[in-house]
Amino acid sequence: MTTTSTTLSTSPTSPTSQGTPVYLTATVRPATATGTVQFKDGTTNLGPPVTVANGTASGTTSSLTARSHQLTAGFTPTDPATHGPSTSPPVTYVVTPVSEPGPR
Repeated sequence: MTTTSTTLSTSPTSPTSQGTPVYLTATVRPATATGTVQFKDGTTNLGPPVTVANGTASGTTSSLTARSHQLTAGFTPTDPATHGPSTSPPVTYVVTPVSEPGPR
């Protein structure tokens, strides 16, 4: 079995306003590993698992509330006999409240 590693990147950079789409990209090494990635906010799944293609999997969410989040990407191999599972280090992502327009 080949050991895998997973990293997570986010866009736009933190902090961002509540309701802004956050793009999540997981990079799985080796790139030949096949399977799915589950993006998570703590223990909560962010959507369904995403298929890995050429070493990457991408997703998006607009449901992050105004607070600090611990985002991760967990790789599950299609064939556990050939590749092992891996989880990215957590990425701290801060979402700020949407500011209300002031009185005129």
